[in-house]
Amino acid sequence: MWPGEGKSWESLCAWFLGPRAENRDLLEELIKEAIDSHVNIRKSYDPQETDYITEDNKQSDKYKKEVEKIRRELKKILNELEKSVPFYSTRYRGHMLWDTTMPAVVGYIAGLMYNQNNVATEASPETSIMEQTVGDQLCDMLGFVNEGVKPWGHITSGGSVANIEAVWVARNIKYFPLAVKQAVMEEPDLKSALAYKVTTAQGRKVSIKEAKTWDMLNISVDDTVRMSIEVAKMAGFEENLADFNDLLSKYSLQSLGLFKFLTSNSLSETGVIIAPASLHYSLPKAATVLGLGDSAVREVELDKNGRMDMSKLKNILDECLDSRIAVLSVVAVIGTTEEGAVDPLYDILKLREDFQTKGLNFCIHGDAAWGGYLATMIDRTLIAPGYVIQTPLNDHTEECFEKLHLCDTITVDPHKNGLIPYPAGALCYRNGMMRGFLTPTAAIDYIHSLSSSYPAGMVSLEGSKPGAAAVATLLSHNVIGLNTKGYGMIMAQCMTGAKMFYSLLLTLTEDGDPFVCQPLRPVPRARVPDIPKIKTKIMKPFEEIELDKWALEFLREVGPDANVNAFAINMKGNKDIGLAKQLTEWVFKRLSHVSAWSGFDRVPLYLSKSERTKAIGEDTLNKYKARVGLPPGPEPLPFFIASSLNPWEVSFSDMCWMKDTLRDIITTGVRKIKDPPLLHTFVSISGISEANILFCDYITDMDEQGRHHHAIIKIRIETSQQFTEQSRGEIHLLKTQKQSTLPTIVHRIIHRDGETQKIPVDIQLATPSSATFSGLMEVLDVIRLRSILNVGDRFWLYGEEDSAFLSCQMTRNGDRVTAQQVARLQEIPTGLEKSLLSYGFKVEIDADFVQPGKTYTINYRGVGGKQMSSTIRLSNTIWPASNDGCEIQSS
Repeated sequence: MWPGEGKSWESLCAWFLGPRAENRDLLEELIKEAIDSHVNIRKSYDPQETDYITEDNKQSDKYKKEVEKIRRELKKILNELEKSVPFYSTRYRGHMLWDTTMPAVVGYIAGLMYNQNNVATEASPETSIMEQTVGDQLCDMLGFVNEGVKPWGHITSGGSVANIEAVWVARNIKYFPLAVKQAVMEEPDLKSALAYKVTTAQGRKVSIKEAKTWDMLNISVDDTVRMSIEVAKMAGFEENLADFNDLLSKYSLQSLGLFKFLTSNSLSETGVIIAPASLHYSLPKAATVLGLGDSAVREVELDKNGRMDMSKLKNILDECLDSRIAVLSVVAVIGTTEEGAVDPLYDILKLREDFQTKGLNFCIHGDAAWGGYLATMIDRTLIAPGYVIQTPLNDHTEECFEKLHLCDTITVDPHKNGLIPYPAGALCYRNGMMRGFLTPTAAIDYIHSLSSSYPAGMVSLEGSKPGAAAVATLLSHNVIGLNTKGYGMIMAQCMTGAKMFYSLLLTLTEDGDPFVCQPLRPVPRARVPDIPKIKTKIMKPFEEIELDKWALEFLREVGPDANVNAFAINMKGNKDIGLAKQLTEWVFKRLSHVSAWSGFDRVPLYLSKSERTKAIGEDTLNKYKARVGLPPGPEPLPFFIASSLNPWEVSFSDMCWMKDTLRDIITTGVRKIKDPPLLHTFVSISGISEANILFCDYITDMDEQGRHHHAIIKIRIETSQQFTEQSRGEIHLLKTQKQSTLPTIVHRIIHRDGETQKIPVDIQLATPSSATFSGLMEVLDVIRLRSILNVGDRFWLYGEEDSAFLSCQMTRNGDRVTAQQVARLQEIPTGLEKSLLSYGFKVEIDADFVQPGKTYTINYRGVGGKQMSSTIRLSNTIWPASNDGCEIQSS
């Protein structure tokens, strides 16, 4: 379904440059406005300032030479950047990012021109305020409200830094009460505070003098934040906080260091961080950076849905309670970057309440780097008609987001689901005064003031950071809105894409396919009987789904919690994990930028890859394996990750295209593993260019395993043979000299020295009596490679600027086979874009086979997805030369 009038999604069209730069004129206009504004400020700042760059300077040879150098070096850089991963493409489902919003791009460029440093307000008087506004917006989005304590948030370079900062502040807060107690006990000037009463995790009031170490390690965050000012008042230092800081710093962790602090408080164990086995690697980093060691990170096994297993979490908390090991923080991942799972936050909060009654307390950190912006979907009650269905969150995820405000800290990344340019992560605090514990000595004046006059670099992990990130985030937030009609609509459409992709995975294979493919997330038990209905009730145009209440409810209940799918593949009947890994690795190379094919334009769909080990729990690992027919065991399971951060490509036709693409590539991967090594023959009717470059079609044979492929390649020949003008234009046959599988041959392999593999071949003219000579074949481009075991596209058009060719794939339908043909066109079809021709594309022709000299009408999908029609006329150059082999035959 293509966009139409009056649809709610149309606002998206103004928020993005577009996958094909459809809003180029608007972007150029806005960027020019931003640059003009900056130029005008420079001109008006001091009208009497001397012009240091004069017109005479600009006319000098040296000036012109340097300008030319700028242009030349820029061109080089731009040429290299063109090889970058196309995150903007609707094909991209790999890592946790996609395109950036147009307001964010313009905002970043506007901010970049001023190059403000948000380390302190004197270096960024405006962009620091913008960052504070963004922090407030994010706190509001996550549900933090100013009820007794004011929340606070700030921008970081990314989620890793935010997570490290969250662990850092949790550690410092955990140990701060012990420092206060030791100072009160040891410093004569603080003796009057010995009667200060602390509230234990169990709610008992105990004097600081009598409180035990375990009690002091389990005081709540808010009580810890208040403790310093209350003790200072009781000791008579209310008007002299600097002196109180000096006394306190003698005993603080920040001053003593971890070893001395633990020793002085008779502690033999560092605290622990508890996180699911799906944790981000920044958490072990945090533990090592903070001197705890990565052994301080206790990983909780996952349940079958990829969420933290609550029974396993309870067991770890019981162990910590019994052994008197301080729990610095329990981390709930709000949208894992692999399974797309949201940990059961409501259960974690309930467990904290239960353990508080037993004397154990801890911070809760929400790692919502990926899933944070899904909070903009909360309170969506209606499905608005439009381009796609705005699928609501499932009940579990919605309940978790409703409890999000009870976390102590939350990481959220504007540069992920917020669609902001890098670097733009963020950390939000439920109690903004927690930030004071990040100063070198936990200075009391930092803790108890949220004044913007304090340098941001003093109360965060980072120092210098770009003000442009704050400008970009603020402009995007203000334009789109952190609500259900703005970012909520984008996220809802992305969730629709994730649910549709999940449904596609459940129904990917057809009878006769040599592989199995399943999402790691199981279908809810009550919905298992409904799986057969997916093909008729879900895989259909959206305007039909919108009217189907059953389909809407099904999409809401199934699939991932957040907009990421994880799935695994295996050869049908295979029990060898090694072969499953081999298949996964081949498919990944084909569907990623590490692909050895000719360029990113030959990657039809981008995915990411990971693996799960027994750290997630052997029972869960074995359930994952069972979904693709693998036996239980401790070996890691490789799998694919498909993110859905693209609000465009979720139409029915797109889903059908993705299904065909995945089936073709996985089937080809199976053939690479299972096909016997053979000698392979190619035919070329393109003629050999002066640079010895030619196009070749693979000669298919339905009767021999290993030759069931349709392949079109562009190659360069190295040979001592001297071609005549006549021989260059002949039809040539090329036969490999070494046995191999076809996917291995045509999949261009790059050696470490950067050279492509060169394959020995025998070359001869198509006439039987012609001589054979040897050469080396270097694959330059793979235009087409698919297994014809999947009934597919019969006709394929390809070529270059001055020549075009029609490849007719051999097909089988039951016991009938339509033979292969290759033909040269007399001329390039009218209206055909040359870029499309060099890429190669499917055409539809109302014929079973073609004849030389004939004219045919073709229908095809043109540039920009438009349905096009044209005519082609074949030349007399056609292979095979006889029509007898082209008719439909009984096999």
